[in-house]
Amino acid sequence: MKLITMDMGKNAMVFLLFVMVMMIIGYSMATVYTVGDSAGWTIVNHPNYTHWASTKRFHAGDTLLFSYHTEYHNVNEVKKEDFNPCNAKSPIATYLTGSDYIKLPNPGHYYFICGTPGHCMLGQKVHIHVLHKKPPTSYHHLYLLAPTPGPVPHHHGSGPSPSPISTGPTFQVSKFMAVAVLAIWVTIVFAVY
Repeated sequence: MKLITMDMGKNAMVFLLFVMVMMIIGYSMATVYTVGDSAGWTIVNHPNYTHWASTKRFHAGDTLLFSYHTEYHNVNEVKKEDFNPCNAKSPIATYLTGSDYIKLPNPGHYYFICGTPGHCMLGQKVHIHVLHKKPPTSYHHLYLLAPTPGPVPHHHGSGPSPSPISTGPTFQVSKFMAVAVLAIWVTIVFAVY
């Protein structure tokens, strides 16, 4: 009877570890989108953020990266009623770092504008429609996905600004590697017992 209890405990432990690994894998599948792709968050060359957002499928758990120059821009998350009239007087949140990672935790609609006077009216605003979490990706395609980009260099001076790094979705390979190492470790531990 003692052996059966030990086996049941071992099976429960394996099941719990499997569930944890699957949760970590699901988290690591979240996508990071650079708003405006290579243009970043700017009014230079009049990027069309409505078109940009319409070419993406955002899911709960994804992240937006707003890359911009702090001397000229910021990011304000606003309510729907403040989006079209470009009202930045009472934002839900304000971001000022120039490299703002904003997680989209739930399905729904998110509205972002630049709070610099006149910029929103020139089109520096984006409406993001977030869907439910996406189904897991096939793991045999992981080698095709790029790593998360590094920080965007800040520009100081009067010359033209450098283009922000990264275009479109990225996969966080380091998280996948952590999960893979954990899975190998669990396999070895249970193979010994």
